[in-house]
Amino acid sequence: MSSLEAVRRKIRSLQEQADAAEERAGRLQREVDQERALREEAESEVASLNRRIQLVEEELDRAQERLATALQKLEEAEKAADESERGMKVIENRAQKDEEKMEIQEIQLKEAKHIAEEADRKYEEVARKLVIIESDLERAEERAELSESQVRQLEEQLRIMDQTLKALMAAEDKYSQKEDKYEEEIKVLTDKLKEAETRAEFAERSVTKLEKSIDDLEDVGVFISIVRSVNGQLWDLKNNFYSFVFCSILLKADTAHPSSSKELGRRQSYVLGNVDETSQFAKAWCFHKLVTISRMSILYLLLVGYTTAEQPKSCCPTFCGFPISHQQCYEKDEAGIPGILVGVSVDGKEVWSEGLGYADVENRVVCKPETIMRIASISKCLTMMAVAKLWEEGKLDLDAPVQKYVPEFPEKVYEGEKVTITTRLLVSHLSGIRHYEKDITKVKEEKEKANRALKLTKPHQDKEQKEGKGTEKTDCAKQKKEHDSETKSQNSKPGRKDEFLQEEYYLKEKFESVIESLKIFKNDPLFFKPGSQFLYSTHGFTLLSAVVERASGQKFTDYMLKMFRDLDMLSTVLDDNEAMIYNRARCYIYNKKGRLVNAPYVDNSYKWAGGGFLSSVGDLLKFGNALLYSYQAGQFKNRNAKLLPGYLKPGTVAMMWTPVPKTEVSWDRDGKYAMAWAVVEKNQQYGCCRQQRHYASHTGGAVGASSVLLILPEELDPETLGTQPVAPPRGVIVTIICNMQSVSLNSTALKIAREFDKEKQAQRDTCG
Repeated sequence: MSSLEAVRRKIRSLQEQADAAEERAGRLQREVDQERALREEAESEVASLNRRIQLVEEELDRAQERLATALQKLEEAEKAADESERGMKVIENRAQKDEEKMEIQEIQLKEAKHIAEEADRKYEEVARKLVIIESDLERAEERAELSESQVRQLEEQLRIMDQTLKALMAAEDKYSQKEDKYEEEIKVLTDKLKEAETRAEFAERSVTKLEKSIDDLEDVGVFISIVRSVNGQLWDLKNNFYSFVFCSILLKADTAHPSSSKELGRRQSYVLGNVDETSQFAKAWCFHKLVTISRMSILYLLLVGYTTAEQPKSCCPTFCGFPISHQQCYEKDEAGIPGILVGVSVDGKEVWSEGLGYADVENRVVCKPETIMRIASISKCLTMMAVAKLWEEGKLDLDAPVQKYVPEFPEKVYEGEKVTITTRLLVSHLSGIRHYEKDITKVKEEKEKANRALKLTKPHQDKEQKEGKGTEKTDCAKQKKEHDSETKSQNSKPGRKDEFLQEEYYLKEKFESVIESLKIFKNDPLFFKPGSQFLYSTHGFTLLSAVVERASGQKFTDYMLKMFRDLDMLSTVLDDNEAMIYNRARCYIYNKKGRLVNAPYVDNSYKWAGGGFLSSVGDLLKFGNALLYSYQAGQFKNRNAKLLPGYLKPGTVAMMWTPVPKTEVSWDRDGKYAMAWAVVEKNQQYGCCRQQRHYASHTGGAVGASSVLLILPEELDPETLGTQPVAPPRGVIVTIICNMQSVSLNSTALKIAREFDKEKQAQRDTCG
């Protein structure tokens, strides 16, 4: 009985414990409800907390079941109670963790609100900008409508101009009929010219008498009258302009040396000898009395055959008292080269710089040394100087693909094979990029014609070298032959037809950057595999200017102008039509009838690097001397460190002037193209025969302009360099520019350079 009571007491105590457990469970249930309410405010952790609470409820249910059976299994009930206590502790720990997670989520929620507020502010800013853009777009549409109205007006003006053009064409037909009449009159004058030839033959027999009375002005008048009797033939003297420039050089440099009078007479007689046989009297008379009347004869020839810069504006010009009408002078102006600039430097010193003729024919503005003209493709040499400087500084890799610097230029494929264009190929015209001609078939035909002509002329040259034609008479004939071929190319008015008929020569669009100008040719196919053939390409130098711009980190034009300042080339500028450029000459061409007219308007902003600069002969001489100094600086001993370094290293200039295989030069058969320079190497195949000097040159041809720059380095003797107090540069530099297109100047420049070099050697021998 006592045991039963003990069991009952035990049961009551267990019941009390169970009740306490239920109270704790109720309390926990309330806490769980509170936690559940808090979890509902959270996002992802609320669901997991509910699941955990459900597990706790299930455990409580199981605890109640275990308490119901506790009467039978007290020990199991105690164990169940212990387990429930441990479960409660776990729940409490989990609840604490849930609270910490909720605090973290609250912090994240605050950050999200801050980010949302920042996004709202940015959205408001974008909305304001969009409103501004919409207003700009409305103004642009208004301007577009205004432009359309202007286009309609221009179309109406164009229609009127078409009608005017038709009227002019009708008038041209009338004038052509008059021209036929003039041709008949010319035939009549030709018959009279034959009669004048007969009189000229008779006049030759009176040469001896005229020699005795050379100082008599009456005899001079007889000479002028005879020359006027063959005035039609004197028109051909305009083709010998370069020879007269050559003679004027001799007059300036050699009059102090009696030994040069013979050479001067030979040259002048050769010039006068180009007049037809009807002027034999004038030829003989001037040959014997050349030194006395040379300056007068040159002035007269300028008056009647070329430019008339010496004639006064206020009165009728005269020569030896004979009046020349203004109309005759104007007609002669329009038949020759308007103006020409010549500059010569010897051993770094400018010895001759002169302007002949007119920079502006209509306004009678004469040429002077400071006159600025288009230098055309000599611009390529200036660009090469910039490329070489960047290469020396390690900013430009000559053998890297151009896409490394200009990714806007597409990669090229030739015959299905991917090919690479490098800067080295661009500067030597081996890239395969086209020139102005877009038809590859025409380009191949022209190259084949040139190769056939070269094969025909080369055996004849080799034969002359073997025969050893070295006498003065043969040399004169050879020079006359070279001069005739040069003047023949000059007389092909209105110029090189195939070259200057290309539309891209006359682009009028202004390009804001060199990258923009790539659109002219960047999508065109290559004419050949890069490195396999030579094709002169100005567009290739446009791509080169983009490479220079990216490698230097500056605008191409800014970088070039900075380089010009470093070289003291203050007159060299961009050929910008809008800018005010003082001393700029006007440009001229010949029309279909062979008359002088103003060159058409062009914008050269698409080819700054290949032909877009203006300069003077003085600046080009400075440029040539800087190159020659850099080339020779390494060959001189630097005494007391007084010899300054060149703008470029000697090895760099030597690399630039090293001929490149597979290249050719159109203006010099003896030369090969190097890096933006044509180079002729020293060569002599046979003794006492033709000797070929080492020199570098480049010519230029643009709309209304022609140019040449030639550098003839002195052949330095290593043994005498250490004993004589000399310094670089040593050699002759010649540059010629004229404001007329399609004029061949390289042969004339080479003759001038050789004569000055001969005179320098003669003076050195005399002093020695």
